[in-house]
This record gives sequence, structure tokens and C-alpha cells, in this order.
Amino acid sequence: MSLLEMSISASCIILAVVLFRSLLLHKVPKMTFIVLWGVVLFRLLVPVSVQSQFSVFTAVNDIDKIYTVKESITQTLQKQPILNDGTVTMPLITDGLVNQNVFEESTSSISPFVMVWFVGFAICALSFIIPHLKSRSNYKMSLPIENDFIRKWQKSNRLWRKVQIRQLDTILTPLTYGVFQPVVLLPKHIDYTDEEQLNLILMHEYVHIKRFDTLKKWLLAASLCVHWFNPLVWIMYILANRDIELSCDETVIRTTGDSKKSTYALALVHLEEKKSGMFQIVSHFSKNSIEERVISIMKMKKFSIAGTILAFGLVAGTVTVFATSASDKSVVTNSNASHVVNNKSEAKLGDFRGDFRNGIWGMSTNEYKKTEDTIPYGHGNNTNSLGKSENTLSYNGKINSLEAVFGTYFIDNKLAEATYTIVEQHSNATEYIKDFKDLKTSLIEKYGTPITDDINWKDDMYKDDPSNWGLALKAGHLIYTVEWETETTKIFLKLHGGDDQSFLGIFYADKKHLNSNRDTNGQSYWE
Repeated sequence: MSLLEMSISASCIILAVVLFRSLLLHKVPKMTFIVLWGVVLFRLLVPVSVQSQFSVFTAVNDIDKIYTVKESITQTLQKQPILNDGTVTMPLITDGLVNQNVFEESTSSISPFVMVWFVGFAICALSFIIPHLKSRSNYKMSLPIENDFIRKWQKSNRLWRKVQIRQLDTILTPLTYGVFQPVVLLPKHIDYTDEEQLNLILMHEYVHIKRFDTLKKWLLAASLCVHWFNPLVWIMYILANRDIELSCDETVIRTTGDSKKSTYALALVHLEEKKSGMFQIVSHFSKNSIEERVISIMKMKKFSIAGTILAFGLVAGTVTVFATSASDKSVVTNSNASHVVNNKSEAKLGDFRGDFRNGIWGMSTNEYKKTEDTIPYGHGNNTNSLGKSENTLSYNGKINSLEAVFGTYFIDNKLAEATYTIVEQHSNATEYIKDFKDLKTSLIEKYGTPITDDINWKDDMYKDDPSNWGLALKAGHLIYTVEWETETTKIFLKLHGGDDQSFLGIFYADKKHLNSNRDTNGQSYWE
């Protein structure tokens, strides 16, 4: 997944979590939202996609197919041959399908979009790191606390990580910093004789330490730096930090009992929270809105079975619907096809044994349909320049893991020609050259050594600079062509470009059809 795809996918989850949070904040355990924010973090930071047929993106893909793919493919397949000085040239199906890149490739090796992103990333990262380093320098001035209650409390609440409890006179609220060597800092001004309040503060900070909340805050900061351009990620950062505190408050109350609600809420108010800004990677006893935390504490109820079930359902449903990518819904119904995925065949070039896929030249449209387990997206009749009725069938799928449209052409209702049009999109046009080479390797494995293998430079401006061959391709300066021939078939692989677009396709033709359509000079209409 690209960075933009990750950000868009995560945005859908963020919107869902924000909605659920506004409706269910006081009805489900607060840990529910910590888990949901964790799902968002995973989507923002890990470029891995898990498919689900229940994903919202599956529905989006289906709608997109209905309103765009069918129309574009049908129009492409019904193109007329081009007549030029007595020679008819059948255009590749790629001529009507535009691979629109998300990012335009520039003459420099680094895209300006990448440069802008990097500047934003650097500014955002420094906004976190510099204040944190200054604070850590200040924290070194802290002193150990000589207090009998704290000493006894710490002995009775040991953790596998060594925890220091220290005092600093330059802070106004308790906080915890450090992941593997955590330190709890207490302000000098709090009442160290109030053991009940002190107990609540230490319990709160120890919950942060047990849950590695400081590490969570670092991950939240990292996601914000990477996706600084997405306003929804900023909203996530604020709300996720709040939910970390709310969940911590909830755990303290569950541990001490409902009778401590008022005492705990008053402790928050008496500490008079002083916010230190978004950019400090520490866990504060009173970092977030006092009002929201007090309301949450006073509304807190015992866990119910219904609330627990709702929490599990909320997490499972959000992950399934919003955190997964579109599914291909595999359904195999015909032994002749490799495998069929929701009106999309996904296979390799070597999987098929016919002249084109599992079809044989001369088949009728109905006979060919039986070799495919999907319903064609485009099919229709038109009359070509030779006065013969031409039927076309087309399907959307994958070939050699590349998104493709494969179409078949029938002359007098007999299969005569076919094409694969690669519609895989890349942000860098040099990737199309790699796709071409991969397809060429597969075709060599299937058909052997090609009879022609040409690289044609119409303009050799970038010929000696392979890093700019993608640019040359899109400008129409570079053309790759390879041709094979079997007893029955001619196969033609071509990569070319123009108007800042790249086109890649494989063309198959029945040799009998080609031989029967030679002009007076003996030249094939296809050649």
C-alpha cells in the first residue's frame, strides 16, 4: 500500500471511531477505544492489507465497476480499425484506457511531492523531539523523594521494570517518562501528607507504566509525523491521548472502588491541570480535559455483559468493515478457468492451454463464454471497415498479479483476436518497464525465444540515463516491442507512451485470420 492509500484507509477508521466515541464513550469499557486507536495506528504505520468481502472498500469497488469500468471497457472494445494507405491497423486495447498516475514524475530523481512531504515530516518530528529533549534535560535535575508512605507503597507494588519516583520543583502536575526505565516525577507543591491522594496519583502513573502508555504516545506521535498532511490524524492524536487518560482513570476506580470516585475527581480539580502542549512524550496525571475526565469518572458504572458484548462487537465490526481492503471473493465454478474472483480472473500467463487463455481460435462467442466463469463487462456488435460483423467480449481481472482487462474479438462470430491491457497504476513510470520485463519473461517461458525483440528510441535524449527512462516512456520517446509466433497464433507485447501516459498490452491474433486479410502487397493488416 502507498502512503496515500494508508492515510485514506485510516481516515475511514478514524471517522468511524470518532462517531462511536461520541455515542458510546460512557457505555463501553474505555479500553475499547484504546484497541480501536491501535487499529488506526496499525493502518497508518504498517503497509499491509488484509482482504475482507465485508470491507467498505469492497462495496466502493463494486459501485465503481458498475459506473465506470463497464462503460470505459465497452467503448474501448468497440473501437474501429484505423485505415492508413490501404493498411488496416488494429489498435491495442490500451489506446482507450488511460493509466492516470497519482503523482506526476518530474525530471529530477525525487518527486516534488516527496520533498514537500519530507519537509512537513521533519518539521513535525522536530516539534516533538526538541521539546522532549529539553524536558528530559530538565528532568535530570529531579531529586529522590524521602517519604515513608511512598517507600512502602513502592515495595508493595513492584513491577518487572525498575521504577524511580522522584521530585521536581519546575513541574506543576505529576508525570511519567521513559519506556524501559520509567520515572515518575511528582511536583514539589503537592501535599505529601495526604496519603489518600498520593495513593491515587501513584496508582494512576503505575497503570501508565504497566500499559506502556509512553510507548503508545511515541507511536501516536510517529503516525502524526508521517501523516501530517491528514487533518483526521491530528484529531486522532488528540482523542487517542485523551482516551489513554480516561482508560487509566477507569482502571484506578475499578481497583479502588466506586467510593473513591469523588476523592479521585477532587484530586484532579485540586491539582489544577496545567497542559504542557501536544508535543511532550510523557504520561500526565492531568494531561487532558479535566471536565471530560471528571464527567467520565462520575458516570462510571460496573461492567455489564451487554456492554462487554457491545465492546467486542464494536471492535470486530470496525476492523472487518473499515480496517480491511476490498476482497476478490473467490468462487470457482468451471474446471477450465484458473480461478475466478468476483467477476475477476486472477492467473498467470502459463496457466492456460488455449490459443488465448482457454479459448480456441474459431470459437463462437457462446462457446468462448463457457471457458470463462465470469460474465463479460462489455459485449456488443459493430461493423468494421471490412464490412464484417465484429463481436467483442471483455473481462476485468489480474494476469501475473497485474490488474488487467482482457478482451476478445470475433469476426463473423469466430474468435480471431484477443488482448490483455495492463491497467495497473504506478506513481513512477519506470515501474511499467519492470512490468513489461516480467511479462516478457513469462511469455518466453510459455512460447520460447521471441522472433523479434526491439527497443526503439524516437528521441534519445534520456537514452544514457536509465533513471529517466520512465519519463522518456511517458513522453513517447521510448517503445518496447516483442513478438512470438506459434503454429496458430501471433503474440505481440508492446509498451509505449505519449501525452504523459504509459500503455502496456499483449495482443494475440489467429494466423489464419491474419493470412486471410492480407492486402494486395501481401502485408498483414496487423503488421
